[in-house]
Amino acid sequence: MELMDNTTIGTIEEYLHLGLPTDAAAILIIEVDGGDEATVTQEIETIGRVCRESGASEVRVAKTEAERNDLWRGRRSVSPSLARRRPNKLGEDISVPRAAIPEAIRRIKAVGDKYSLRLPSSVMPAMAICIRIFCTTNATGRSQPGRTGKPRYFRYCG
Repeated sequence: MELMDNTTIGTIEEYLHLGLPTDAAAILIIEVDGGDEATVTQEIETIGRVCRESGASEVRVAKTEAERNDLWRGRRSVSPSLARRRPNKLGEDISVPRAAIPEAIRRIKAVGDKYSLRLPSSVMPAMAICIRIFCTTNATGRSQPGRTGKPRYFRYCG
């Protein structure tokens, strides 16, 4: 399972043009596998139902291996897509308890807003690891003086 926020989605879409929903606040990629097709189909249906009941605006199921590969290619392209936009960046991997992920993302966004930084997030909730990428340039493309925001992030999430 993987989560990508809107900033991450937009960065990947600008880079790869995969047809990701750039109007979504976030997307959650959930992969199901197994040896029994009926069980996997039932799991997919259950996951879709739970997502819709939890407020998902859309549930898409990859119909082909190519569609599945595009989703994972997008996820693996977070860092290259950001480097394409802002060559001066710092990537951080930190551990966050699953229950704290929504608040961590909200606070990270607040730090970004305060300093005019785009701070894309991708999260692996199953492992409770929040991957945060800090841009070292502000919205105008100029380098930020001094800190990158990293100490504030660790104060909020660490």
